[in-house]
Amino acid sequence: MEIFTNDPRNRVLNARLSGIVEPFVQVNPPRAVLSGKAGQPLTATVTITPRPDHPFKVTQVTARRGQFITYKVDLTPLADGRSGYLLTVENRKTDPGRYADLVEIGIDSPIRSLIRVQVVGEIQD
Repeated sequence: MEIFTNDPRNRVLNARLSGIVEPFVQVNPPRAVLSGKAGQPLTATVTITPRPDHPFKVTQVTARRGQFITYKVDLTPLADGRSGYLLTVENRKTDPGRYADLVEIGIDSPIRSLIRVQVVGEIQD
């Protein structure tokens, strides 16, 4: 990083910054994968865990396309006693093929207002 000053002897100073970047939220797994045979029920779940020092509430859930999936987000207790959210995505595509979508979860956090979870579907014969 360069810092510009009005000092004639030190017009430009070089500086380094370092620090630990902690995730705002843990999304596990990072994407919902729906893979299987046509006609079979296919469901994927994704756990969304807020950091203890940055809690939030879900305010809205939408899908970018929504053509081949249904989805819902439920508040759920986690193993460590905290609350988190469980995103459940179900396949609605009945014929073989691939698709991709994006579930967008609106939250009431001042840090970030949206969590995006990619959905990938691969339906086989």
